[in-house]
Amino acid sequence: MERFYEYWLHPVNPVPKARALQLAQEAVRRTPGFSDPKYFAAFQLVGAD
Repeated sequence: MERFYEYWLHPVNPVPKARALQLAQEAVRRTPGFSDPKYFAAFQLVGAD
């Protein structure tokens, strides 16, 4: 979840919420021991970007 906010609220290069979630999920998948979908698949973005 921290990564999501780091990407979304970046002071110089913020990204849209949907892209921030995607980047955060990819970061979790690349983390050793956390590649199983149970660690990243449950997060959802609801509402407008």
